[in-house]
Amino acid sequence: MTAEWCEVDRCPAHICGGPHREVRTTLGKEILKFGQAPRGEPVTGPVVQPDLTAKDALESLANCIAASPDDWGADRAMSWVYGIVLGWDCEEDHEHREGCGDAMAALAARWRWDEVDVARLRALRKAVREAVS
Repeated sequence: MTAEWCEVDRCPAHICGGPHREVRTTLGKEILKFGQAPRGEPVTGPVVQPDLTAKDALESLANCIAASPDDWGADRAMSWVYGIVLGWDCEEDHEHREGCGDAMAALAARWRWDEVDVARLRALRKAVREAVS
């Protein structure tokens, strides 16, 4: 028997409860609300892995972080991970206004990231953004 795979973050449907359909948008990012579908039946046969790529892994990680209720700016390491995967700068294609994209400056001050740290974080975010596009 082959397992059904969740269409959103490509995990076995029996682990996460199946396809996630409820999506809400916050600040232009899709935030997935996990566990909305009824729990699937346990898989009794071998699980066949779909062909997954680094892009799939990064998208799954981004979905998990975006849907997390955690305050990703409350901890230095979590802030760094969020900055790489989702980014603290405004990445919307619009005319920036006051307050737009101030999160990076605020977190750099809080965690004492210098210009080199911020440049590295932005470069890592750019690499992830290019990998998933």
